[in-house]
Amino acid sequence: MTNCMNRLSLIAFLGFVLVGCGDDSTSPGGGGSGQGGDQPGGSSDGGQSQGGESQGGESQGGGGAASGPVTAEEICEGRTAWEEMCSPDDAITMKECLADPELSCFLESFREDVQRPLLECLYERPCAESDDGCYESVGQANPVEGQEEYIDACMVKFDECHTFSNDFCAFTILEAQAYTELSACLEGDCDAAETCLNGVFEALCPSG
Repeated sequence: MTNCMNRLSLIAFLGFVLVGCGDDSTSPGGGGSGQGGDQPGGSSDGGQSQGGESQGGESQGGGGAASGPVTAEEICEGRTAWEEMCSPDDAITMKECLADPELSCFLESFREDVQRPLLECLYERPCAESDDGCYESVGQANPVEGQEEYIDACMVKFDECHTFSNDFCAFTILEAQAYTELSACLEGDCDAAETCLNGVFEALCPSG
């Protein structure tokens, strides 16, 4: 995703596209910002490559040790450790992370089977590597009904309109019902499609 998005948080990945920035690129997710990207509930800049032990085995479900639904504590443990390593001057505290209302977006709007792989991808990547690939890849292994059809149709609509960001077309982490609603948006004209897509994502992750 491009820097004109002014992304403020990983959770706002569902919200930041609401501001849009028009013609990103012709491929889902654009080319990446070249920065460290966003984390659940916040952001940090790229810096150095991640070490082998800070996130690999036990926190954030690394190494396959953890199972079951992701918790807010897991998200924040991973986020604070990653930010302390990659952007120590701006790292969020555990208390601040747990108080972030946007955590509920990750826990309630991202389907359960992709939550843990998403966290592992985010927190095991090098500091300077964009997080775009994590969002685009983790839900591709087991797509839900309507997911692939929506992504394909969205790119066709994007190529036709260029009135909304192609980031709308990159999501692989949502529930099937969301793809049904998003696909319906694409049936309208370009302006109506943009308004409708904004509305669906705002409902999934209210911006405020």
